[in-house]
Amino acid sequence: MAGGVYLDSPARAPDVSSFTPIPFPRSDGDSSKRPPNVDPTPDAQGSVNYYRLVPSDEVASVNWRKKIGEEVAKALGYPNASKHILEAWPENYAFYDHNKGPQSGPRHDLYLFGKNCHVGAPITAKFRSTNEFIPHAIWLLTDETLTPTNCKCKYCTKSKSQKQISESHGLSTSKAPQSVPTGVRRVPPAVKSKAVPSQVASKERSSDLRSKRWFREGELVWCALRSELRPSTPEHPLVALKFWPTIIQECRLKVDSSRRQSNGPPEESYDIDQTYSYRVKLLALMQASVVQESSILPYQAYQPPRELLDYLSGLPKPSLSTEQDMEKLSSVTIGLRGVDTFVPRALEPNGVTRETTLQDAGPALILAIEIAAQMSRMWSPTDDWQWEGRIPDAEGTMQLVKHLKFQGLWWGIERIWQEDMIRLQMARTTLHPSDHNLFLEPSPSAQTRGIFMRIASIFLDGEGELRKCKVAGMIYELADADWETKPKISVAEPAPFAAVDPSQLSVSQTPAVTPGPSQPLMQPPPFLPAPEIRQSVVDFVNLTTTPPSTPPPSSPARNGSASRSQKQPLTPLTPLPPSPSVAHDRNARKNLKRKRSNSPAIDFNVETGLSGPGFVSADGPKKPYFIYPLPAAPTGYVFRPILPPSYEAVYDISHISGRYYPGLLDSPLLKESLDASSSIPLPDLLDDAHGANDLTYEARTLVLLKSLVGFYPGYFNSMNAFTWRSNRYEMARDADYNARLFCHQRWHGHDAGLIDNDLPSSSPPLSQPHTTMTSHLSTGI
Repeated sequence: MAGGVYLDSPARAPDVSSFTPIPFPRSDGDSSKRPPNVDPTPDAQGSVNYYRLVPSDEVASVNWRKKIGEEVAKALGYPNASKHILEAWPENYAFYDHNKGPQSGPRHDLYLFGKNCHVGAPITAKFRSTNEFIPHAIWLLTDETLTPTNCKCKYCTKSKSQKQISESHGLSTSKAPQSVPTGVRRVPPAVKSKAVPSQVASKERSSDLRSKRWFREGELVWCALRSELRPSTPEHPLVALKFWPTIIQECRLKVDSSRRQSNGPPEESYDIDQTYSYRVKLLALMQASVVQESSILPYQAYQPPRELLDYLSGLPKPSLSTEQDMEKLSSVTIGLRGVDTFVPRALEPNGVTRETTLQDAGPALILAIEIAAQMSRMWSPTDDWQWEGRIPDAEGTMQLVKHLKFQGLWWGIERIWQEDMIRLQMARTTLHPSDHNLFLEPSPSAQTRGIFMRIASIFLDGEGELRKCKVAGMIYELADADWETKPKISVAEPAPFAAVDPSQLSVSQTPAVTPGPSQPLMQPPPFLPAPEIRQSVVDFVNLTTTPPSTPPPSSPARNGSASRSQKQPLTPLTPLPPSPSVAHDRNARKNLKRKRSNSPAIDFNVETGLSGPGFVSADGPKKPYFIYPLPAAPTGYVFRPILPPSYEAVYDISHISGRYYPGLLDSPLLKESLDASSSIPLPDLLDDAHGANDLTYEARTLVLLKSLVGFYPGYFNSMNAFTWRSNRYEMARDADYNARLFCHQRWHGHDAGLIDNDLPSSSPPLSQPHTTMTSHLSTGI
């Protein structure tokens, strides 16, 4: 119920002539459905209880019609949705203000009467809020037959709560106050901190790592459509659109409790069920929806079929000469699985809408895929903080050292945090026990699988323009669960690390390309630059930390700004791009640094949460080294650490493939792909990587999915992020700008050329030399 205080002589609303009116072409209204009492005469006690008809130009009526008009416009994909208003109430509907209480100051509540309710409903049935009426308004505008079972409002469904309906339509579920009381309370005493925290943890990081959900705010994902979109003609029977690229705007947790039939204690008599839903924005479209987790896939877990991309490349090129053309391209609506109950619409040239077809959605889909491909190239460290510690110099004198570190980073389309389990690009076979006598022997069958890192630190290394962003942590292999490890490893102090002579490293004659999410996924193993080899004492000698002056801000995708240190402004960081001159397998063996020797052994494979093993401590082995436990390995396997507890590996961030998603292969959305490829024989891809592109779509899909969980090395399904941006807002802004300009140039016969030169003036300088942009779809688009 919407409420508020309105004067006896209500003010007239401001001019709304600039708003686009939305008329109702039909109505189910019944003029007999009206409130029972409209007499304002007070009773003997001086109280009133009556309904006052609210004129259409009064503030209350205008506010309701603006709010409903905006949400209807969003649902139907109208451009500039916030500038729409209902032209009037549906025929035979009426808007009333219920006055109840003392005549001098009655309570005011607003209701919309007129709904022709089902048999048996009370004669005074009414809509009590804008959220209650919005689904009904959408039904009136889209269902020419006015079949009541097609309406999803509270009163037509007779089965859902308003909260569920509001969530399914992406509406705010916060309740407006039913009256306007003024409360006074005693201010609670301030809580005194017993100790100064050594590091202020990001709330977003804590929430993402603590929960078991797959997806995080700001990430790009694929959302399943309510029904497949196919061509309107039969010439392309294999072409179908099943998913749409979206960006997650908000994560929501829903808790349901049900009473259990049990004679046990009261606290054990309820079953609690927690589910996640996500508010998503469809890329390239002016549409947002709330979807369940079961309708979403990680962006790296799906590759549009070649038949679909070829079909899209053959569609007529849309006109994009004006801003109105771009708005028209983005005005189609797409129904997502399980949430969107309206009929997807597309706009005709004469302003009339009709049901969306694949031909209508094709240009917007091309733009959406290109936006995602652009964003997959970008990265940004976040939530920086200053580390301080004392380490000995060459003469043994303790020196104070300061180090800039980060709690997380945006890696292409994914959000990665310190303590996450991530996939690295290398295969297990590249890490050999002969290297400094540190690595364990590979377990049986693990040689051809991928490797993982549990991130212990994200930090800058080097000075000035030579600075690089690196990650450090324990390395894991994917071992069979029934294999008992018998470590044959010496943890004695190793010999000092020798400098690496690049001339002694093997050279490949084949240039490498690390594929993005929309590029061909089967590429030869990447070749990366030789990392610096050093024995490090940072992070383990006399550890002290200096927290930021204020807690790190929330996600840059929300506030449009990255966390910056007040003492040391962050300048563009430059990860070294892939180089064809250094063999990747040799580099992987040379990249270790020493951690403190009193670190505890890691209890691996604790199956809780989405993050890694263990326990953080600066005071000794009795405290945990990491806060959040290790994610569950695929069924029948365990994550096996392959370094001594006192060591960790250090890699340039260009070695990162992406996140690990526990239980991904159990997703119902992948069942069809896995079933279709279950009988396909796969070659030894490590020995025949160059021939992997010759695999069928089904076989490539299988390799893509298995790489995400470690059955194949990360380089088969890897992000290729090489362009720095200062925050997620700039990543999204520049990706959208570049993609639109790129599509405009390609559709109108211009050479794609160099798009970064045309970025808005507020864009930061690039951290990489310009490279020629190429299409991620096909040369015909």
